[in-house]
Amino acid sequence: MKKKILLCCMSFLLATFVRLKAEETPVIITLEETVKDYRDNRSIQIVPKASHDGRAIYIRLDWPCDRLYVEVGSADGMMVFAGTPDGLGDTEYVLEIPGSGAEEYTLWVLVDETMYVGEFFVGNDN
Repeated sequence: MKKKILLCCMSFLLATFVRLKAEETPVIITLEETVKDYRDNRSIQIVPKASHDGRAIYIRLDWPCDRLYVEVGSADGMMVFAGTPDGLGDTEYVLEIPGSGAEEYTLWVLVDETMYVGEFFVGNDN
């Protein structure tokens, strides 16, 4: 009986720990200002949703797109990622930011021909 209670307590603690460590923070991304003037509004736009969990960035789309390109730049102007992120399915992508320590980043997401931009902060506790 004691083993079962101990096993239940350990499972509960493990589940709580995993949940606390896996909190994704949303990244607010908006349409880039230079794109607003010449954007074609006749077709449906695929607006990406982005979030991060420490140094892992997740990009989710409502449906698959033909072209997805992502750039991540640090506050000091260094480009830390440029390219197509790894796919977790047809509509979900993930990329990992190298480095350590607290820093502010800018995220550019090009979906088909529309550019979105957002900023986020990675702290020491992430």
